[in-house]
Amino acid sequence: MGSTPSLFDGATAFLSANRIAIPGYTTLQDLISDVYQSVQGELSDQLQHLESKDLAKMISELVDGEGSFSIRELRQSARNFTAAELNK
Repeated sequence: MGSTPSLFDGATAFLSANRIAIPGYTTLQDLISDVYQSVQGELSDQLQHLESKDLAKMISELVDGEGSFSIRELRQSARNFTAAELNK
C-alpha cells in the first residue's frame, strides 16, 4: 500500500482541522487499511461489470501471452507518450 503515508497525513490533517482527537497510530493505520481495501474491492467490482467480454478476452490473452502482443513485447515498447518514443 504505497499511498499510506499521504493517506495517514491527510487523515491526521482532517482530524486536526476539525478538532477531533487523533487516534493512536495503529488504530489509524488499521482504519486506513480497511477503507483502502474496501474501496479497491468496490472499484474492482465496478470494473468487472463495465468490462466487455471482448476486453476481458484481450486482457486474458495479453496476460497469458496468447494475443498479438505479449506483456514482454509491450514492456519493450515506448516508455512514454512523447513523439520520439512513440516513433520507436
